[in-house]
Amino acid sequence: MSLRPTATPVFLDGAPSPSQRRFEVLLILGSWTVFGIIQTGQQLAYTARLGTNMPLDLAMTTAFAGAAVWAVLTLVVFRLARRFPLDRTPRAPAIVVHTIASCIVAFLEVTSTFVIAALTGMLGPDATFLDFFFRGFPFNILVYWMIAGVMHALMYYRRLRLRDVQTAQLTSRLAQTELHLLKSQLHPHFLFNALNSVSALMHKDVKAADRMLARLSELLRGALDHHSSHEVSLEEELEFLDAYLEIEQVRLGDRLSVEIDVQNNVRDARVPHMILQPLVENAIRHGIAPRAAPGHITIRARGRRGMLDLEVIDDGVGITPKRIVAGRGHNGGLGLANTRARLEQLYGGAFGFEPKAMNSGGFRVALTIPFRPASEPVKEEESVET
Repeated sequence: MSLRPTATPVFLDGAPSPSQRRFEVLLILGSWTVFGIIQTGQQLAYTARLGTNMPLDLAMTTAFAGAAVWAVLTLVVFRLARRFPLDRTPRAPAIVVHTIASCIVAFLEVTSTFVIAALTGMLGPDATFLDFFFRGFPFNILVYWMIAGVMHALMYYRRLRLRDVQTAQLTSRLAQTELHLLKSQLHPHFLFNALNSVSALMHKDVKAADRMLARLSELLRGALDHHSSHEVSLEEELEFLDAYLEIEQVRLGDRLSVEIDVQNNVRDARVPHMILQPLVENAIRHGIAPRAAPGHITIRARGRRGMLDLEVIDDGVGITPKRIVAGRGHNGGLGLANTRARLEQLYGGAFGFEPKAMNSGGFRVALTIPFRPASEPVKEEESVET
């Protein structure tokens, strides 16, 4: 499994992603368009109060020309804010840059306003550049820092979003890693127990042991085919379990009988790979095998209200409640603890797990997981953009 971090189009500083660039441009155009509309209305209202009616086209020209100047200057401020963020240490260089830039931007805006007023005939006969400068320069300084603040807020928001995405991706990768580790524990555990069975059978029935080895090789090949798969269809899981039961049937003969009771409409349900085999192995090795009388195992699967119910029931020697509370199998091994851990990693809290000693003897493990058809595609993580 690859643990490389998933690429994301979110950038904290430097060149923005295409989606971020589009968002910034739309934000600037939209904001200053609204400003132009408001400014047009204010000019019309002001001249109306003075008893002179300014033509609408003239009011719009002056207002939107000023807004266009600020839109261009805002692009410059955004670029400077991204290039010299104030939250980066040392802060002194960035503060100096923005202080100088604010003066330059304020001066350029005053100059542009003066030129626009002159070209549109809005410049009064006694108006001078100094009048425009002292009236507009301090306000423009304030506007510059407000625009820089907006850009810093956007960068901070993107940084938080990126951190959330990276945290989610890391959590997912850790969960995937833990699932692989849990599953990798099952393979040697299962192989060790199967080889012990072959070894014991070699002293009793060599031909049966040979058949068992051949079946074991096929079973291991099937396990390795799904080594990287966390889930398979219930039908595939039952086929794998059937191969395992053939091995145990060779060893136990008439001492073991198995009933598989599965609704046809749930055979396509997605289940964790090798979820049933450890439970059946526990039932055989620590419920059926220790006693001389024949034993029976029932495996059930039912669907209800979007959930899949699985049961493994044996009529063997059972298990004490104290060992069930410990979350361990009949032999204190991997069985129940590993199963519960895998279910938690795959489904979070959306599963049921109930190991229970039967009053009449034997043991029952009931699982409840979300019903999802194997044909339904697995949802992949979605990248997050601002």
